[in-house]
Amino acid sequence: MDFILSIFSHVDSILAIILVLGGLIFIHELGHFLAFRSLGVGIVTFSIGMGPKIWGIKKGKTTYQIAAFPFGGYVAAVGEYSKEVEEIGFTQEEAVSNRPAWQRMYCLCRTFFQSAYSMGSLYLACHDKRRQYPPSASGGITA
Repeated sequence: MDFILSIFSHVDSILAIILVLGGLIFIHELGHFLAFRSLGVGIVTFSIGMGPKIWGIKKGKTTYQIAAFPFGGYVAAVGEYSKEVEEIGFTQEEAVSNRPAWQRMYCLCRTFFQSAYSMGSLYLACHDKRRQYPPSASGGITA
């Protein structure tokens, strides 16, 4: 019983971890999504989370969803895992498997740079050295 009570006493920390990881995963997967879209590659699914779908909406040919387990996510591009392109409503021109190697590499590498830029911007926003802090109660002497 004490174990269960100790879990509930840390719910706010658990939720904070899930939200922060979810944000990182979203930014990472958004990098793949935007790279695929910028090259005209069709996207079957954009998912935040893994496992069974909790919520989802289909816009155009793409399904956007939130899945049960928040530790992961994926962007399923046309032709990435299967040769069935026309059967799922896309054209051969939209398949990532029919793209040149440099375009496939761009889709992979853009995520790294977008994530690094986003996390760097977030870090700088949280640790801005130009902030003016009020003097301490001890008259300006700090530890």
